[in-house]
Amino acid sequence: MVLKPLFGAIADYFDNLKALMVVFMMVIMLSSSLTLSIPRKENMISSDIKCAATGTTLYFKSKPSQECMVDVLVSKPLKCYMYCEECTEFQPQSNSSDKACIKKKMHPVELTVNLEEQNGSTHFFNVKNMTLADRKMNTLCFVNVTFACSSYCEPVLQECFTGKQQPEYNSDQFWLFLIFGTMTISLSGVCSSFSDAICFNELGENGHLYGKQRLWGTIGWGLLSPVAGYINDLVTGDSFLKAYQPGAILLLSLIFLDGRAVCRLKTKNLKCSQNVCKDISIFIKQFKVLAFLLSVLMVGSFTALLWSFLYWHLLNLGATKIILGVVPAVQCFLGELVFFFFSGKLISKFGHFNILILNFFVFGVRFIAYSYLTHPWLVLPIELLQGPTYGLFYATMASFAHSAAFLPGTEVTVQGLVGSGFELGMVAGNLIGGMSMQMYDGAFTFFWAGVVSFGYCLVHTVFTIIVKVLEKEHKDSKI
Repeated sequence: MVLKPLFGAIADYFDNLKALMVVFMMVIMLSSSLTLSIPRKENMISSDIKCAATGTTLYFKSKPSQECMVDVLVSKPLKCYMYCEECTEFQPQSNSSDKACIKKKMHPVELTVNLEEQNGSTHFFNVKNMTLADRKMNTLCFVNVTFACSSYCEPVLQECFTGKQQPEYNSDQFWLFLIFGTMTISLSGVCSSFSDAICFNELGENGHLYGKQRLWGTIGWGLLSPVAGYINDLVTGDSFLKAYQPGAILLLSLIFLDGRAVCRLKTKNLKCSQNVCKDISIFIKQFKVLAFLLSVLMVGSFTALLWSFLYWHLLNLGATKIILGVVPAVQCFLGELVFFFFSGKLISKFGHFNILILNFFVFGVRFIAYSYLTHPWLVLPIELLQGPTYGLFYATMASFAHSAAFLPGTEVTVQGLVGSGFELGMVAGNLIGGMSMQMYDGAFTFFWAGVVSFGYCLVHTVFTIIVKVLEKEHKDSKI
């Protein structure tokens, strides 16, 4: 949020946009690599699941705290998530009802357990329900079978074996991830503003074609996001620990190719400003600019609500992984692409402020539609509205920043300033949306977000009328 206008001002002052972009890409590659090097937290409990004709039992191999177990004894049935070895082939043992396992397969397991008596250094639990590899399993076995597992249970039980869990912000992993993640995301946003400025500079008088350039970003997102997810899952296989390295390698490869493309790009020289701060102060004193920035902030808050909590809401409605995968595909290819393609004509015909009126109205319709969802598949037609709420909006935001930078040498700074307004709105949207989701639910949160969007649609309409009046007075004063 701060870095966009700051580095934009530096780029405008020194007029060396391409070199800065290459440096930032190198830093993004470094911070992304360092994020992957953060060690995992070791908090799994070694345990076994024994299935017999009398029922299934879970027992832990470490001794729990006696004081803690008093609280657990009076609690409700608890859930445990674990990674177990499932035997797929057995060999009968002589003079025994047990069978030896000769072939194993690894699977994630979810258990609902009830507490039993403690026996020495092992604590026993009755298994009430068991789901193995997404299949409901019978807890009675005709032969005695034992699974060796690594377990993670609900906190009230987990703490009995591993000790009281410290807050996440007390761990080294939290702070390392925060630092490297912030570097990556912040500089990616800066590069996005830089690329918008370069794009408009290269287009010159054909700035209305910006949307047709930007839609390739949507195509890349829509195609490569599922590819990254697929190769991560492919490498992960049956492992309990998710493998993110393949997706990260794909990311680093693409950034490297982007860097090479930027180095070879023959850009027109941007005009240089020797007093960026003074020029920007003139820019932000205009009512039109302040009104647009406030509206961009509101759109940012609504966008954050979508990006952070839509999937949460769908999961609460029982959405499957297939639905969650189809949603971004519909957003990208059936929503954003069309509006990016026609954004230049729409902006030329209706103007930046009128486009935002449409944007807030559609956000209101979209949010209230979410609040009345009863089946997750019904979200797909709603996602067509991603076109006006993001595709058309983003092109409008970038176009306004380009046209509003009327003073030479402020193009990159203005792009960064407008982008910062959007990101500030995302901070507010995530904060307020998170509180609402925690206290209420998705239906409540999205319904009132829709009401707020309709309300701000009226506010922005008033802003639009005032801007038109001021522009008319300005034209009349020149006659």
